[in-house]
Amino acid sequence: MSAEILDGRALAKEIRATLKNDVAALRARAGISPTLAVLRIGDDDASAGYARAIQKTCDGVGVDFREVDMPFAAQQGEVEEVLNELNTAPEVHGIMILEPVPDHISHAALIDMLNPAKDVDGVHPINAGRLQADRPPYFVP
Repeated sequence: MSAEILDGRALAKEIRATLKNDVAALRARAGISPTLAVLRIGDDDASAGYARAIQKTCDGVGVDFREVDMPFAAQQGEVEEVLNELNTAPEVHGIMILEPVPDHISHAALIDMLNPAKDVDGVHPINAGRLQADRPPYFVP
C-alpha cells in the first residue's frame, strides 16, 4: 500500500468552490440566505482572529455572517439568553460558540443548550454521539 500525498490547500479550494455554487443555487432556488452566527464571550485575541477568519470564509462562499460579541463580565444567564435567541432565530442556520469562554461561564452548559440542528462544529452531545456511532443524521464538522 502506498501513501497518497494530500494537497490540503487544493482540496479546501475545491470544497469552497462547490460550497459557493451550492449557496448561490440555494439563494436562487429557495430565496434562503444561509447565515452563520458566531458567539464570542470576552476579549480573547485568538478567538477574535478566528472570528475574522470565519467571516472571511463566509464572505468567500456567500454565507451571511453574524458575530455576537458579549463582554467578559457577561453572566451565564445573559449568555444563555442570547444563545436561546440564536437557537430560535429562523434566519440563523448555523451557530458556533468560540472558545475560550471566561471561567465563570459554563461552556458545557452552553454546548448542551445549543440547538443540535444548528451546531456546525458537531459538539452537541447528540451530534458527537451520532458521529461517533456512525448513526445518521448527524452534522459532520
